[in-house]
Amino acid sequence: MTRDKKLEMFETLGTISWFLLDGSWMLQWPIAVGVLICPAIFFNFMTFFYIERHSGSVLAVMAVNSWLLMNIFWAVADIYHMSISMAYAKLMFWSGLGFLLTGLAIHRDYKQYVFLVFYRFRRLRISKNGIKDKVQ
Repeated sequence: MTRDKKLEMFETLGTISWFLLDGSWMLQWPIAVGVLICPAIFFNFMTFFYIERHSGSVLAVMAVNSWLLMNIFWAVADIYHMSISMAYAKLMFWSGLGFLLTGLAIHRDYKQYVFLVFYRFRRLRISKNGIKDKVQ
C-alpha cells in the first residue's frame, strides 16, 4: 500500500471513528464514548506518519488533532461529569489555534498555507470518482 493510500485509510478511519464518537456523545452513550476514544485517537494520530513533511502540513494536522482532543475532553467532561476535562478541552482549543496561527506566521506562501489548512480540516475528501487520493 502506498504512503498516500495509507494516509487516506487512516484519515477515513479516523473520520468515521470521530463521527461515531461524537454521535455517541450526543446520544449520551457513555460506554460507546469510552470505547471509541482509543480508535479515534489512534487513527487520527497515525496520519502524522504519512503526511507531507513540511511545516504547513504538520501544523495543520497538529491543529486537527487538537480539535479531536478538544472534542474528546469535552465529551468526557459532559458524559462522565469530570470538570477538569473541560479545562483540558479549552487547552486543546487554544493549542489548535496556536498551531494554525504559527503556521500562518511562518509559512512563506500564505495562499498555499490556507489551502493546506482547508484541505486538512475537510474530514472527507470527495471527488466525482469517490474519495480523493491526493491534492491535485
